Amino acid sequence: MYRIYNLVTWRDTKPQMLVEEARRSGVEVVFFGEVHAKSWMISCVRDILRLIDDEESLGFLGLEMFNYRQQSLLDRWLEGKIGWGELLEHYSRGREGFPLEIYRPLMDEAKARGIKIVGVMPPREEAARIARSGLGAVDSIADSPVGAGDVKTDYTGYRDRFMELIPREGPMAMLNPIKLLEAQAYKDTVMARITASSIDSYGRGIVLAGWAHVEYMGSAPTRLIEFRGDSSYMVVTSRDLGLAEAIEEFRGLRNILASHIVLAGGE
Repeated sequence: MYRIYNLVTWRDTKPQMLVEEARRSGVEVVFFGEVHAKSWMISCVRDILRLIDDEESLGFLGLEMFNYRQQSLLDRWLEGKIGWGELLEHYSRGREGFPLEIYRPLMDEAKARGIKIVGVMPPREEAARIARSGLGAVDSIADSPVGAGDVKTDYTGYRDRFMELIPREGPMAMLNPIKLLEAQAYKDTVMARITASSIDSYGRGIVLAGWAHVEYMGSAPTRLIEFRGDSSYMVVTSRDLGLAEAIEEFRGLRNILASHIVLAGGE
């Protein structure tokens, strides 16, 4: 189970209260920043999805687990042309690598309600190309939804926050940090572009992605406004921490877009 807290007051917030706040604010998309593959976070998003869909039309569910080039695969599953097993088989041939079984309850819920599921990420190999060669590689990516000129890294605090998140050990620590930043910015820009297109095509939506893609200034929600200036959003982040630890972490953070946080716990 999970609990939701307001990041200003740290008061407990019920899912229905969150939905009502989004409704009052005229929010078009709720970004959920997840700790990947945690059942409590997925349950939270599914509960919110149900509440939003019961009250007003929800058009799409954007998932980081799928890249935009896998949309036809998702569509075949949504249309009943392939089953879950075949979806997993095709998915396993790619490099995205998420454990889809843990996300299945959320995907099944969306499918049953006729909600479009959208792959919002670029393929891993595209981001890897930029991490090796820098932003100049963007314009060599065939049919990319964005160009190199769309991908910015100069938002307030964006670079500093990302640099804090780069591991000090392991494969990522050995790569050029500026090119890693540019690869992250490419991912966030693609997510924003596809989210903007999805709002235009399907109406209100939910986007589920790793919290580093949605939580702070310059991440996907900031970029959404650049592509679709009249959009409004809410950001709900998460941590696999206790309440006291989460309060301590967020006390020192700046330029945070999230208004709420989801933690494990509760009945």
